[in-house]
Amino acid sequence: MGILYTQDVHSEEDEKHVRELISCIESKGVSMRDIVTIKDSYVNKGIAIGEKNGIEIGRAEGIEKGRAEGIEKGRKNGILIGEEKKATEIAKNLKRLGIDINAIVEATGLSKEEIDAIKIQ
Repeated sequence: MGILYTQDVHSEEDEKHVRELISCIESKGVSMRDIVTIKDSYVNKGIAIGEKNGIEIGRAEGIEKGRAEGIEKGRKNGILIGEEKKATEIAKNLKRLGIDINAIVEATGLSKEEIDAIKIQ
């Protein structure tokens, strides 16, 4: 009998109720093995439900974390692209004004090759 309920019984009163329940069930012709099988079935179903819920919660949290990381990465990339565009625009204006290429490199952080590739109209 102990294998069925010892983990779940919290008081002497609970133990008394469990023993009465087991006696009642056994009096109906249900064996202790059947009781344990039924209990195990419910425990396994509970575990499966818990695992499924855990997976769903984990998936939702993972999606949210991935979304937040994606937004942050996109923001950083957008800033970087904006900075590169601004440096190119500044280099274009300085080149148009006839400023020395070394001064443009220093002012913008672009390489000489990048500045040479800039077309001015």
